[in-house]
Amino acid sequence: MLNEDQDDAQRVIFWVLGAVVTVLLATLIWWKLSSAAKAPAVAQTAVSLETGAPEMPEMAPEALQPPVGDTQPKSLGELELGYTQDAGLTLTGRVPSERKKERLLSQAKLVFGDARVNDQIVVDENATVLNWKGKTLDLMAKLATLGPFKLFLKNDQIKLETEVKDDAAKGAWIGWLENFFVDQPLAVDAATVAVNDASLVSVDAFESGTLFNLAVNFASGSAEIPQESLPTLEQAAEILREDGRMLRIVGHTDSSGDEKSNRELSEARAASVRQFLVDRSVDSNLLSSYGLGSDQPIADNSTDAGRAKNRRIEFKQ
Repeated sequence: MLNEDQDDAQRVIFWVLGAVVTVLLATLIWWKLSSAAKAPAVAQTAVSLETGAPEMPEMAPEALQPPVGDTQPKSLGELELGYTQDAGLTLTGRVPSERKKERLLSQAKLVFGDARVNDQIVVDENATVLNWKGKTLDLMAKLATLGPFKLFLKNDQIKLETEVKDDAAKGAWIGWLENFFVDQPLAVDAATVAVNDASLVSVDAFESGTLFNLAVNFASGSAEIPQESLPTLEQAAEILREDGRMLRIVGHTDSSGDEKSNRELSEARAASVRQFLVDRSVDSNLLSSYGLGSDQPIADNSTDAGRAKNRRIEFKQ
């Protein structure tokens, strides 16, 4: 009997111990699951030991980066751009910051020439925000294909005054302006866009793909960039670093010399400009260069002024 009693007692002890272990394991598992579920809330309300103030939860490095692009709503701003052959390009209006003004002027000067841009822009922090969907450089490049013009931008109103060759050119301009500035198409007041068969402003001019031309006054027979052209190329490098599109750098010469030497010289000059930009951190993968010699003049080669215009570096999309 004694042995049987001892066996019964041992069984009871083992049963009790098993039950205790089971309860402990269940409690441990519940505590782990409960702690995991509460962890995010604890992280959000953690208190700094140094200041006693709630600490911000840790964030992934990507979340700490500023948003890419301009988050402000797209808007026309308040601006008038006018061009005449004698006066060049005049910009009039109000912008809310000095930075916006400088960016606008720098790209206008790159396309129209530093001395051909007249600044009448006022900086007023209460001015309507100027924030276009399209790139300023593109607008300036398109406007440079026109003759005399005035472009008025204010609130949701666009008005163009100019003269074009035919209805096809007029339609191209209206359609492009309608969709350039903001996310939704805006009607363009084009009643003052005159059609004149004698105008040089054609669809071909509109679709040329040329962003800007630079008059780099290379010495005769040389591809070395002259000192007086460095500031303009520095300005181009600054703008193109931000622009980030693929461009072709095309060299042109006047008609002096033979065709073979002109083509080789234009190629060397274009390559020289490309290397200058690459050395100033413009992505080399975005730039290609080639030369066309004297094949595509834009002015009369029989005059000094015309030949100077033809000796150019062209940036094309």
